[in-house]
Amino acid sequence: MQFTVSVPPGVQGTYWTGLVLREVGRAAPVSSEVLIRLFVTAPPAEPQAAVTGLSAVETSPLRVAVRIANKGNVRLCDVQGLVLIDGPLGELASFALPPFHLLPGHERWLEAAAAWGLDLPGVYLVRVVFDYGAEVLVAGQVVVRIP
Repeated sequence: MQFTVSVPPGVQGTYWTGLVLREVGRAAPVSSEVLIRLFVTAPPAEPQAAVTGLSAVETSPLRVAVRIANKGNVRLCDVQGLVLIDGPLGELASFALPPFHLLPGHERWLEAAAAWGLDLPGVYLVRVVFDYGAEVLVAGQVVVRIP
């Protein structure tokens, strides 16, 4: 079996199609299906992302919610995220977000929690930095005040 995917001439960006495979059992009328997504990127590819929302949902334990948008024309693969916290005495801690993919024109809300909280009074800077493989980083930040 041969399967070919092509995009019309003159287009650019990421496109996808699906191939559905169905298996029908011989002994019993049981079937199963699986969808295989195939992605094709037509150059020129312009990866671009932006952090469009960030908030500290809870402070003890620290829980953040962040929204990232794919503003380019290409699928972003294995986007890596890192939450960094700076406290009154300098850099306090950091933790990673699980990697993900993001299609063009789509946004994704991520929520992550640390095993610890911002318990001491002071001003904290919570930053989220994403690496989406375009040799640039995109970041957002929010200030949290603990009385």
